[in-house]
Amino acid sequence: MFDRCLASLFDGLSRRKQLVLGLGMSVTVVAGIRLESISLDDNIDRMLPEDVEIRRGMRLLRESHLAEKVLVSLWQTAEQMR
Repeated sequence: MFDRCLASLFDGLSRRKQLVLGLGMSVTVVAGIRLESISLDDNIDRMLPEDVEIRRGMRLLRESHLAEKVLVSLWQTAEQMR
């Protein structure tokens, strides 16, 4: 059933290659234009759990000028979250 639906869709679209190509290009151009309006916030504090020790460590990294040179890996197990 599903194979027949996909086969008929492919057959229909293969006859209209220029239309599919035009729609694909249009979607790509519109997505590229809309991409400029997206604002990103790279503040890691919003992603961290509410933990005093983690906040203190992040504050230390921000104030110590090491944050530009250090890769920080944070994790918290499910047991610690309870």
